[in-house]
Amino acid sequence: MRRRRGLFALAAVLTLAGSCRKETRAPGVSLAPVEGSPVVLDQFSAAPAVARLDAMNGHPMPDLGEGDNAIEIRFRVTAREQVPPGHDLFARLVCQYGEHAVASPPRSWKVERGGEYVPLDRLARGQNAEAVVIGPPTPLGRMPSACELSLRVKSRAPAAADASGPAEIDLGAVCHTGGRLRPGPCPDDAIRRQPDAAVPVTVGSLHAAIGEGAMPFWVLVRLDRAAEAGAAPWSRTRCSAAGEVAQPVESVDARLALDEMRPGESVVLAGVARAGILSPGRGRCEVEIGVARPTPPGLVPADAPVAGRFCVDSSAVREGACPAPPAASP
Repeated sequence: MRRRRGLFALAAVLTLAGSCRKETRAPGVSLAPVEGSPVVLDQFSAAPAVARLDAMNGHPMPDLGEGDNAIEIRFRVTAREQVPPGHDLFARLVCQYGEHAVASPPRSWKVERGGEYVPLDRLARGQNAEAVVIGPPTPLGRMPSACELSLRVKSRAPAAADASGPAEIDLGAVCHTGGRLRPGPCPDDAIRRQPDAAVPVTVGSLHAAIGEGAMPFWVLVRLDRAAEAGAAPWSRTRCSAAGEVAQPVESVDARLALDEMRPGESVVLAGVARAGILSPGRGRCEVEIGVARPTPPGLVPADAPVAGRFCVDSSAVREGACPAPPAASP
């Protein structure tokens, strides 16, 4: 069977909009200076925000409603000394949506200085900048009840290749819950990581819609046991219409590497399975979801265990494999 690498987030249309309404200002909230860190962080504030994934690869994502669905956290960054070249500000956000603790894998964020977004290593000693972190789009259609933001200064290069400063410095965390910000990680009853010890991975409900030539989808993938290095969520789709079967499409979203996730945390896997035979009201797709370390060049291992399987047609999304098509009449 030929396998085609998935067309995953090659072109995504994101809506990330902060709000000046209901802002939680906490001028006294700051993180204590960390020995060896070139920056200090203070003046944290939080406000409702909109985070949506409107389209991928030109295909509209399933409609998940309107209104605020994320938290935006702003803070001031002050350089105590020249930031070493090659160092960025990395942020990791975990937010509680109902029963789900949804995590954003650590990623670098630029800082705003004089109306321009620049990497952290553009800050000279004594300069200030503002950083803004907004939670990722989710298919859950609601505001989070709590968010935990952890921050670090980290080198973009491996430690052995970068002699200009330490590879990584943990700057601390802040917690937004009950409409208030405070320093430190969130308590366990605010961010509820609840893994299932019986399985390595749990796949939540699939949100999908068959469109013209493609099937966009969202799904939550929860890590229930520590993941092996380099493991990431993957999808495999097989679509058909009117007796015609499209080439299977698979993808591993390496941006969602699970190395730093804690058991009980979920990530949002979003993708688009392209199949020219699909159109609204015509066709169906079987979707398999799992977690594995990809094989070069980014393919799903042939023996990767399937954690969730769904059947999508023009009327519904059902859990389990698609039924076999009826036998042709003699």
